[in-house]
Amino acid sequence: MSALRQVSTDIAHDLKTPIQRIFVLLKNLRAGIAKGTPEADLADRALTETERAAAVFQSLLVIAQIEGGSAKSRFDAVDLRQIVSTFVDIYEPAAEEGGHRLTMDMLPQTPVIVCGDKTLLGQLTANLIENALRHTPAESSISLGLAFNPQEIVLRVADNGPGIPEGERDNVLRRLYRLERSRTTTGNGLGLSHALAIAELHEARLRLLDNSPGLCVEVALPRSAGDQQQSI
Repeated sequence: MSALRQVSTDIAHDLKTPIQRIFVLLKNLRAGIAKGTPEADLADRALTETERAAAVFQSLLVIAQIEGGSAKSRFDAVDLRQIVSTFVDIYEPAAEEGGHRLTMDMLPQTPVIVCGDKTLLGQLTANLIENALRHTPAESSISLGLAFNPQEIVLRVADNGPGIPEGERDNVLRRLYRLERSRTTTGNGLGLSHALAIAELHEARLRLLDNSPGLCVEVALPRSAGDQQQSI
C-alpha cells in the first residue's frame, strides 16, 4: 500500500505542471474562437475536463503532504465544538438549496479541546459534510454532533441516505475509488481519502458505520489534557 501511494504521488507531481500548461493553452485557444460555435463548445468541454484532472492531481499532492506529517509542528489546542458549529453555519445555505436538512446535535456549553491543526480539522469536517450532501438525495437529513468517552472525543456526521454496503466501506477510503452509483455525481473519489489522512495524522480512528438507514462517519480523536467534558 505504501508503494502504491508513493506511485500515485509521483505521478501527480510529474503530471501536475504539464496539465496546467495544457489548461493555459486551451484557454488561449478558446479566447480566439467565436462564442456559440461547435468549436467553442468543444474547447469549453476540454477546459472543464483538464481543470478536473488538475484538481485530482492537486488533491493527491495535498494528501501526500498531510501523510508526510509536517503539519504536526503546527499542532495546538483546538476547540472542536467551534469547528462543528462554524461549518454547519457555512454549509446550511447550500444544504437548503439542494433540498437537504443540515442540523447540529446539542453541543456542550464549554469548549471541547483537542490537540491538532485547526485548518486540517476544518477540512476534515467540510469533507464529511460535502460527502453527505453529494451522495444523499434531496430531502435527506444530515446531522453533526460530538460524543465523549474516557479516552476519546468522537465527531459524528450521520445521514439517512442510501449508505455504503459493509463490503465497500474499506474500499471507499482508498484513493480515487468510487461506488458504481456515484460515478454520475460530481467528485473525484478523494474526499474520504483526504479525511482519513487528516484523521491518521491526528492519531484518530475514522469509521464508517450503518446509520439504519444511511451512513454514520465517526472520527474518534484522543482527548486533550485541556478537555474537561464528562463522558456521556
